[in-house]
Amino acid sequence: MKTNAYISPKLLQRISDAISNNWVSSYIDPTGQMREYSVVMPDEHYLTLTSDVIDDECEYVISIDEEEICYFTIPVTHKVLSPDMEQVLSLFNQCSARVIWQEINRTSKLPALGVKYKSYS
Repeated sequence: MKTNAYISPKLLQRISDAISNNWVSSYIDPTGQMREYSVVMPDEHYLTLTSDVIDDECEYVISIDEEEICYFTIPVTHKVLSPDMEQVLSLFNQCSARVIWQEINRTSKLPALGVKYKSYS
């Protein structure tokens, strides 16, 4: 795989809109080293954003319908990022924020729907 952190402004906006307006699913492996966010886009394409810590590097991949559109690896200790890398990382942050918003929104509506929380003793 080649390193490519560039996403065209039009595609970047399309991805950002999909994250903002659709359900974002997340998967984190049991070690916490790999995260994957997935979104079904309005045009029925399947968007995935994956980050994976491998040794002392973090790999970021964005794919649409399993075709990589963006890929790069940075050392875990790396502090300075290119503007393209920062834009891509902002998409990952947007996914994370969306998942948190979804959970807060879902749990705040449960009492209004008559759903009771389970209690464990």
